This record gives sequence, structure tokens and C-alpha cells, in this order.
Amino acid sequence: MVAGHSNQDDAYVPRAMWSATYDSPLKSTHAKFDAHTFMDDEMRRQQHKEGMKAYVQNQLGKQMQETFAFRGTMRDEKKELERAVTADIQRQQQRAKFEHDEEMKNRAHLRATLDRQVSDLDRRAKEARMQSLTEGAELKARCMQQLCQELQTQANRKKAMKKDADDMRHEISNRARENKAAKQRETDELNETIRTQTLQDEYRLAAQQERLRASQANADAKEAVFMATAFAESSAKTNYETKRLDRDEKQLQMRSDLHYSRREAARERHRQNMVNTLNMQVGASGGKKELERLGKEKDRDAVNTSHRLAIEADLARHRARKQEEVELQAELVKQMQDKQARQREDLDGFRPLASTNTMEVSQSFMDMTLARAKSEGSLPKSNDLMHRVDASRHLDKPMGRAEVKPWVDIASSLGIGGVSGVFGGEGHMKMKLAGTGGMKRIMTKASSLAMRDHHMQATWSEGLSGSELKSGIKNAKKRHQAQLADKSDLF
Repeated sequence: MVAGHSNQDDAYVPRAMWSATYDSPLKSTHAKFDAHTFMDDEMRRQQHKEGMKAYVQNQLGKQMQETFAFRGTMRDEKKELERAVTADIQRQQQRAKFEHDEEMKNRAHLRATLDRQVSDLDRRAKEARMQSLTEGAELKARCMQQLCQELQTQANRKKAMKKDADDMRHEISNRARENKAAKQRETDELNETIRTQTLQDEYRLAAQQERLRASQANADAKEAVFMATAFAESSAKTNYETKRLDRDEKQLQMRSDLHYSRREAARERHRQNMVNTLNMQVGASGGKKELERLGKEKDRDAVNTSHRLAIEADLARHRARKQEEVELQAELVKQMQDKQARQREDLDGFRPLASTNTMEVSQSFMDMTLARAKSEGSLPKSNDLMHRVDASRHLDKPMGRAEVKPWVDIASSLGIGGVSGVFGGEGHMKMKLAGTGGMKRIMTKASSLAMRDHHMQATWSEGLSGSELKSGIKNAKKRHQAQLADKSDLF
């Protein structure tokens, strides 16, 4: 032992091969027993043993501190990694939410714009229909007015022609009556002449009557010719004009209906073309948004994959470093075993004292070290007390062996002095608890640390039954399907 600045800094230095210990059997012994010398040797041996025990305790404490520090470092690194991953996920979620809100705003704006356009188109179409109906009503009213005027003119013309015909008939009848009166007068005169003349004037009277009959026939023939020519042509013209007006009215109505039907068909084609164009624009916008969404999903998958690969790479590096450390430990232990074997060969199988051979490598320790270096599943157990670090009580007597202690009720008070137990008061109860080891039985802090480490290293499914796991997986699938349905409804 080499003393340091404090008891915790003491270092163990192996003895040189050419030196001898104070209790070496090779030293020269005195023939006479000296009690003082024997007591001094025993005292030095006892001090050496206590120093070695303190050194072992110090080394084990350092190892435990290094182990706790290493675990704390690993937990801090794990927490930092979890915090970074959580922050990235939150940023991705915020970004996705912001993009979704922007997309919904743009969609609402587009819908409002399309609604305004549709309302404007409906209003214009309604105004155009009202204008066309007004123009059609005006045109029909003008046509009816013109037709009424023409019919009135035709009726006036018919009335005038009828009046002319009636006047002509009256004139003809008057002339006929006058002629008839004249003829009657002539006949009377002729009868008078006949009566007064002789039979020799009868031929002349017959000839005169024949001439009168011929003139009457000529007058009747003229009347019949008038009725067959002038009056018939006027009636034919009147009928022709009437038929022509009816035909023109029908043609005008047919042309108006054809014009309106063609105009409505053209408007419908224009509306269909506008609707198709808007549908194409909406489809193109939807395809563009779908491409953008796919690109964003690919970027997100790439980021997640890069994070996962980085985490896996860090874990692989940590495992490789840990494996290298374990392999180095195995090589060092193998070198120590070889050195101790060479020393035993040099000493002809002499086994040194346990107090001077604390670093001896046993076969169980070697097997355990090699198994750790090979990364085997189950490690062999070592029954050597020097290889076990279960608890600090193994460093005291009886050095890990079974010890039966009397039972003491440390949960309740046995008299005046308050609660007894780990937090017991003064008096004979404390002495009894100290004698039975009750003050050191309950390790509240150590148990809380063990429970905390267990919770930190536990998996998310620990403590769940099979039915609870199945129901959780089923609910997770339902949430995933609902998210997919929401995305399909959005796009």
C-alpha cells in the first residue's frame, strides 16, 4: 500500500519479487519466543489486514461511483436524444398544421371566388334571359301591331272595294231600271205605234225588239264578263294577300323559334365549356396539391429515416465501444491469468496469502469475462466471495456466510421514546437494533434508486395483459384508418 493525500487515494502496489513480507516464512526465526515481538507482528498483521479491507472497500466504492456516473451519463444522453426527437416531431407537427391551415384558407378563398363567379354567371344569364324575353315580347308586340295594322288596312280596302262594287251594282241596277223604263217607254210607244200603225210596221217592231233583246244580252254579257274578270281578280288578289300574310307570319314565328333555340343551344354549349374549364382547373389544382402532399410525405419519411438511422448508428457505436471495452477487459484478465500462472510455476505451486493475492483470477471469473466478451445470453455465475458485489455486508464478518440473527419488531414502538426502527430513538432500543443489524436492514434510498432505474429501463408494454395489448393495437389501427380517411377527404 502506498499512502496518498487521503485514505481514498491509497494505491496498491505489488511487492517486488526480490523482497520479502514481514510475515514471510523465509525470514529467519528466533530460537527464543519473544512475546513483544509476537505482539508487534500481530499488530502489524492486523493493521495490514484492516488497510487491505479499507482499500478493497474504497475500490468497490469507486467502482460503484463510476457505475452510477456512467448510468447517469447514459440516462442524460438518452433524455437529450428523446428531447431532440420530441422537438423535431413537434416542429414537424407544427409545420404540417400550418401548411394544413394555409391550404384550408386557400381552398376557402378559391371556393368563395368560384361562388362569386357562379353567382355572377347566374345573374348575367338571368339578365340575358330577361333581356331576350323582353326583346321577344317587344318583337312579338310589334309584329302583332303591324299585322293588326295590315289587317285593318286590308279590311278597309275590302270595305272600299265592297263599297265600290255596291255602288257599281246600284249604278248598273239604276241603269238597268232606267234602260228598262226607257225600253218600257219605247215598248209602250211601240205598242202605241203598233196599235196606231198597221201590220206593215210589225216587222220593224219585231226587229226593234230583236235589237233590244240583243242589247240586253250584250249588257248581261258585259256584266257577266265584269263579274268574271275584274271582280274575280280583285277577290283573288285579296285571298292571295291574306294567305301571304298568314304564311309570312308562320315563317316569322318559325324563324324566331329557330333563332331562340339556336341561341339557347349556344349558351348551353358556352356554359358547358366554362364548367369543363373550371373542372379542369380544379382537377389540375387538386393534382398539384396531391403532388405537393406526396413530396412533403417523402420529405417527412426521409427526415424520420435519417433520424432513425442516426439513432441506430449511435447505438451501434455505443455497443461497439462497449464490446471493445469488454474485449479489452477480457484480454487484460487473460494476461493477468497468464502472469499469475507464470508466477505459480516460478514458485513451484506455492499459493500466496489471500491478503497479498487480492487480484487472483479464478477460472469462474475467467469464464464470466470471456462470456461477456463473446456477448453470450446468460453469464456463468462465480461463487467466489471476492467476485461478488451484492451488498456491502459481505465485507464484514462472517464474510458472506449465512448468519441467523434474532427477530426484532422494528415496525412498532415497544415503550417510551416514539417510533422505533430505522429511525429509532436513543436508549436500550437503539442498542438492541444495532446488535441485530436493524439500523442497516432497510435501505430506503437504495430501493428507491433501484425502482427508478427499473422504471427508466422498462418497456412501454410492461405490466399490461394480453387482452389490454390486443385492445391497444386495435385502437391504434382504428386511429390510423381514421387519419387516412381524413387525408383522403381533404384531397
